[in-house]
Amino acid sequence: MFWWADKLTLAAILLAPVGQDATLERVYRDVQPSVAYVLENDRRVGVLALIDEQGTFVGHSRLAGGLEIEAILADGRRLRLRFKADDGVTGLAAWVSSRGPIPGMRPMALARQNLAPGAILVGLVPSGPFRAQLASADRVGVVGAGRQVVELSEIWFEPPSTEPIAGALLITTGGQLFGILGATLSPQSQGSSLGAIARGIGPKSDPPARLGPTKLLVAFAVGREPLRTAVDGLASPLGRVERPALGVLCRDEPSGGALVEGVRPGSAAEQAGLKPGDVILQIGDLPVRNQIGFARAISSLRVGDRVKIRIRRGSVVTDLWATLERN
Repeated sequence: MFWWADKLTLAAILLAPVGQDATLERVYRDVQPSVAYVLENDRRVGVLALIDEQGTFVGHSRLAGGLEIEAILADGRRLRLRFKADDGVTGLAAWVSSRGPIPGMRPMALARQNLAPGAILVGLVPSGPFRAQLASADRVGVVGAGRQVVELSEIWFEPPSTEPIAGALLITTGGQLFGILGATLSPQSQGSSLGAIARGIGPKSDPPARLGPTKLLVAFAVGREPLRTAVDGLASPLGRVERPALGVLCRDEPSGGALVEGVRPGSAAEQAGLKPGDVILQIGDLPVRNQIGFARAISSLRVGDRVKIRIRRGSVVTDLWATLERN
């Protein structure tokens, strides 16, 4: 599930009709050798991105309806894709071509640089491209039964059609994969998500008033680093995504830091001596100013790393040591 993280501020942009958007058409054309469209009864129902030379594709796990799926390429070739693995935290899954490497196709690179709020993105669904805008890369979500904290990107866009947009690829104007849509917030929300959006821990702000033919929707995708971790894991021989965890649930501490609300029994946090009410100030060399800083600090480390955690307990500042576990 997702919880709100902080307040959104972003200036509106003007949205030109798709047919007049040269950038949209260029990106759409350039990425066709890197995507495959999932078929169901000869109808396109999803889109996947090729991520390696071995014929591994990633997409939204809602498409994982069986051990095999059929897909079609832009040039009309059809593929049988075998399900490989999924990742419960990001809601992504991987499939592998039964043919192995696919002539004429090239993997889509992942975005390696941060984008500023307001950056234009190209969304891709089976019916074609649509224009999107990065509202904020500073959201945080709590996902899955293990309550994993992950970074999220908030996206604004005009719905391209009546088809579900959960699973739409988000592509930078340079043709790199920035994310995969996981959830929408709107009365006409479509598709599924990594989990239902339930409630907020901060104020919600709405997108600007209607700028085009339809009202803008709000959507979420896992952030750039969680996406990279998931894709790297799904592309590995075993398809296993490994991410470090401490075993705590935090929220922002108004005076600075991440306030520990809960500690999972038997977790690395409990073994290190962390308790509810502690305020985490630093993890390793990284300062922790809020729960987003906490999530980023943990995600920068590896499973098995032994790390120093500076906390404030009452009026006393002290250091604890923890060995990060596998989430």
